[in-house]
Amino acid sequence: MSTYTITLPSRGQIYKDKDGNPAIPDGLVTMGPLRMKEQAIFANRASDNTKKLDEVLKRVIISPTIDPSTLLVSDRLYLLFALRINTIGPEYQVPFRCEHCDAQQRFTLDLIKDLTVKNARLDPSEDAKVFDAMTDLLDPSVPYMTETFDVALPNGVTITARLLNGNDENAIASYQKRIRTQISAASDPSIFYRMALMITQVNGKDIPITDKIHMVEDWDLRTSNAFSDAIEAREPGIDLTLRRDCVHCGAGNEFPVAFTAEFFRPRTR
Repeated sequence: MSTYTITLPSRGQIYKDKDGNPAIPDGLVTMGPLRMKEQAIFANRASDNTKKLDEVLKRVIISPTIDPSTLLVSDRLYLLFALRINTIGPEYQVPFRCEHCDAQQRFTLDLIKDLTVKNARLDPSEDAKVFDAMTDLLDPSVPYMTETFDVALPNGVTITARLLNGNDENAIASYQKRIRTQISAASDPSIFYRMALMITQVNGKDIPITDKIHMVEDWDLRTSNAFSDAIEAREPGIDLTLRRDCVHCGAGNEFPVAFTAEFFRPRTR
């Protein structure tokens, strides 16, 4: 059975073993193909998507020995795309609806050629520790990875932040289930919970998760956007934003990659 080795967008820079040594040297991960037994996991509707991906990655990653739930969300997504490309191929039929004329259409996306990947820089001396969301320009690459980083917000607060991993995604899924019966259909408090999980300290101090949630809820849009921009600038991985002209009206559209059943089971005709 064929295997292949890929390099994670994070370059493995924040992953350490119990002795403090690199857990994924140079970000290299060797994987096997997707088999029917793994595809059956994705088809299981009784399990949520994060847990499905955890189980599949455990089965297809050959080396190094890692817990997939500890990987950054962006690295996990990259592994998912690598699994699809190396098992089935890069061509993927993507549906989208024109936001101008409402016409439904499809086009063939090449998962290798048509998507951009941001990789972490290899030299830590290139980066300053504080990302100033007010003045810094977003770079096509991302800074040398550190477990936490400081974000200076326009409201005068400095946030020590981190990127989310698979364990966080599981926590968010559990949170959504827990509060589903307590909220109205028009709101989604998991958005605030997600942002709160990214915050480790506020002005150098630890605060409870509930206080983080309340703080995020009260941010104005300028502050919220600045924080999101800082996270985006620091997060390596695949840019899932697509740009496509409508074949009917010719207008330009911008939309994210839609994941359908064809991602792992493309049409043969």
